[in-house]
Amino acid sequence: MDTYSSDDIKYMALSLLGRKDKPNFTTSKETDVVKINFIYPQIMYHTLERYRWGFARKYIELQKSTEVVGGRYKNNFTLPTDFLYLRGCYSNDRYSSVIRDRELNVVDKVINTDSEKCFIEYTRYVEEYKLPLYFIEYIKYKLALDLCMDVTGDTDLLQILDKREQFEWINSTNIDARQQRVREVNTGVFIDVRR
Repeated sequence: MDTYSSDDIKYMALSLLGRKDKPNFTTSKETDVVKINFIYPQIMYHTLERYRWGFARKYIELQKSTEVVGGRYKNNFTLPTDFLYLRGCYSNDRYSSVIRDRELNVVDKVINTDSEKCFIEYTRYVEEYKLPLYFIEYIKYKLALDLCMDVTGDTDLLQILDKREQFEWINSTNIDARQQRVREVNTGVFIDVRR
């Protein structure tokens, strides 16, 4: 399987806009390079947060923090360094006892809650070389679409990229969904009685 860097992904997007040569993304002052360097992290973070990607999802138990971070709850738990977006907060390791939003506070990379234990489901930042190809395919079209009018001014190309970006979004989310396991719901006695 091929692995890609952020520069590779940026170049793939710019090549969709007609760029032939691969620039140095660190030193170049060309307009298209400056613009893609600016929007790339924003689009990457937004896209990772927008959907429950299986490759970016993680479940962990948080460690209590010794820091006092203010808030109205008695326990503080430190969030991991790769944390992007909180998907769920639980008080047990089966991830079934939900700590509701009104029962917690997220402040400065710390979760503040009254629960004695804290388990979270979260979206993490994933390095480019670990990204699946279907995600990279979507990101390159998303970048190209967002830069199209600034770089080319071509409305026909904009329409083509818009349709392709929508297709790649559906395709990548479908591929990702097919790879995820479905969590079984404990139905309890109520369902058993109906049988």
